[in-house]
Amino acid sequence: TASTTSTTKSTSTSKKRNFFGKFKSIFKLNKASAFVSADASIRVASACKMYKSLYTAIFGAKMEIQGGLAYCEELVPRLWTFLYHIGPKGNMAVFMDAAGKMDKEPLAECLEVACDTMIMLLRIVDDKEISDDSGPFSFDDLTFISTFLNKFVFHLLWHHNILPIPSAQAHHVQQEQVPLHDQRQQHQQQHQQSKSGAILSALSRRFTTASSSSSSSSTTTSTMTTSTTTTTLSTTSSSSRSTLNQLLPSKKQQSTAQYLQRDVALLISCGRLIGMIRDIDDRVQFVSKNHWLLKEAKSKELMSLYLKEEAENFFLGKGHAVMYYLPHLVPFLDRIRFLRKLIELKRNEFLGGLPAYRTHPQVKIRRAAVLADGFAELTQLGPDALLDDVKIVFINQQGLFEAGIDETGLFKEFLEDTLTGGFDPGFGLFCTTIEGNRFYPSPHYKVQENSIALYEYLGKMVGKMIYDGVVVDLPLAPFFCNSILGKVNFIQDLPGFDPELATNLQFVKSYEGNVDDLGLCFAVDEDVFGERVSVSLIPGGVGIDVTDDNKLLYVLTMANYKLNTQIKKQTDAFMRGLSRMVPMPYLKLFTSSELQRLISGDGLRIDLDDLKKNTEYVGGYHSGHRVVKWLWEVVASFTDDEQQKFLKFVTSCSKPPVLGFRYLQPKFTVRCMEEGASEDSYRVGTVILNAFSRGSDTSRLPSSSTCFNTLKLPLYKSKKSLKEKLRYAITQGAGFEMA
Repeated sequence: TASTTSTTKSTSTSKKRNFFGKFKSIFKLNKASAFVSADASIRVASACKMYKSLYTAIFGAKMEIQGGLAYCEELVPRLWTFLYHIGPKGNMAVFMDAAGKMDKEPLAECLEVACDTMIMLLRIVDDKEISDDSGPFSFDDLTFISTFLNKFVFHLLWHHNILPIPSAQAHHVQQEQVPLHDQRQQHQQQHQQSKSGAILSALSRRFTTASSSSSSSSTTTSTMTTSTTTTTLSTTSSSSRSTLNQLLPSKKQQSTAQYLQRDVALLISCGRLIGMIRDIDDRVQFVSKNHWLLKEAKSKELMSLYLKEEAENFFLGKGHAVMYYLPHLVPFLDRIRFLRKLIELKRNEFLGGLPAYRTHPQVKIRRAAVLADGFAELTQLGPDALLDDVKIVFINQQGLFEAGIDETGLFKEFLEDTLTGGFDPGFGLFCTTIEGNRFYPSPHYKVQENSIALYEYLGKMVGKMIYDGVVVDLPLAPFFCNSILGKVNFIQDLPGFDPELATNLQFVKSYEGNVDDLGLCFAVDEDVFGERVSVSLIPGGVGIDVTDDNKLLYVLTMANYKLNTQIKKQTDAFMRGLSRMVPMPYLKLFTSSELQRLISGDGLRIDLDDLKKNTEYVGGYHSGHRVVKWLWEVVASFTDDEQQKFLKFVTSCSKPPVLGFRYLQPKFTVRCMEEGASEDSYRVGTVILNAFSRGSDTSRLPSSSTCFNTLKLPLYKSKKSLKEKLRYAITQGAGFEMA
């Protein structure tokens, strides 16, 4: 880059665009003359090594040093351009060839610094800047970089056994004192939650007095040091060693572990960057469908190895490492099936410790107090009670027990009613986004011990839903899904929370005048229970003005406060409950949008052929019955919106299960209802007559039992009558009844 003309902050927008256009075209060059000289490589390598040594040795200033490099004009894209041209082949080949032996590659620090600084830079670049090429990187650039990182990280993990793990996690595996899933989950949560605080604490050091920032920085530094310490896999417990000898590195590999620290550090940096690019694609989908897959990465082999390690409580192996850093190597639908296998393994492990002949606990729930009674009763049963079946008995308004036996259907209804009540904005625990009406924890809800327990309880109920394979209409805000997965939200996630605030912060970030004129400070006014309160974004923020020098810090801290800090306690409690049912490493196999699909089903058009294939008929109906044929013809004639309403009318969810109706629990059922018959009557003679009936009922509306996914369809005389009655029922919400 010595031959590249230096630029200053006064560079015009047109020049920037020319440079970035050149940057894009440079990626496509293949001529030998395009590659940089050895002297230039040595100079850049020396500079990167110096900066890497600085922010490694002076940990308290790590984010500050990385930020200084990242926000230096055009430095990061130039560094990636330089990396592309290294070596006789170019195209990042020098790094692929050196994978697994980076201690001998003098340019290793260049790649690590490029990843670390790009991560810092992408935190303040919104998706629009990338899409319109007004930012430091375009979608084409991210596509190229992610392609390289995908292959490089896989080679480090799969072919060279570079398996970095948190040292605290390794300690718990060796000691085998507590459930390993819980330990791994706790560590990952602490690690992710400390990231944001460390970044902002380090950046705020230069803008606050030494006395006010000293203690905060030292605390954050201590936390980050504990959270990010890494080691290579060398030992495991004696009980696992005999059965997993082939999974462990060889003695030769173990003896050279001390020389692999550079590979480990580089792997972590590359893994974090590819995860960030993957999240960008999750929001805006800028790459092709199969971009994230690798031919050499066999998904069946990956999942098989992971399951083998999981069955042996061996969480430090190659399968877990690859799925932790590169879960996208397994296609989404395969990961859903994989999740079902993991949950089944967890279920069997839990049930294996229970008596073979046991009585399932029975919980009495008043219809008028589903949320309160469920919270009180299930809490008394213990934290793991929902890993087994729990029977529900409803008490009606008159205080009488309702008739009926819970064969999963009543519990599904109880689950739906609990989530409906708990997530109702009127209840106060959750509120909805300005656009899209998506749920997230209320930042102003009075956080007390009881309310935190309610968040944990609702998280457990969502986990139970995933655990049982049930789908419900529960649209969660994307930034809340990120938090559930242990990710830190940045400015790119603000539009999903408050589009107006996102626009205002973008204005501040790109303001070309004197930011002092805007009259901003590092504080935000909040309405807390009717009282106006000023909250500092950094220590002493009320007295610190926003200037041209610190406006990026202001944008970061404001986004961090709105998306992370405000709802941290509520989110942590929700995560604790959710992970009781589905371990967090299982959920982290998915992105934010994939998690939403897992909860609420697929947003694709309803496959009626699949639905018909997986429908059961009772009460005299069968697939060849003329009323049944009319039903499917009528539903096929409905618009997409009407078909969704039909599905919601019967199952309470307008979207089909991600893997298809085969996985709908309970099964989709169509029940014949003769004229004048009671809802719960089943007479053998009537069933036989209904099977051959030509129809007689035209007055009744179809009804449903959503808890059993059952449509109660009268014997209509004509297709026209069926269509009119069914359309009225699904559009007006009429006909919902209990079986």
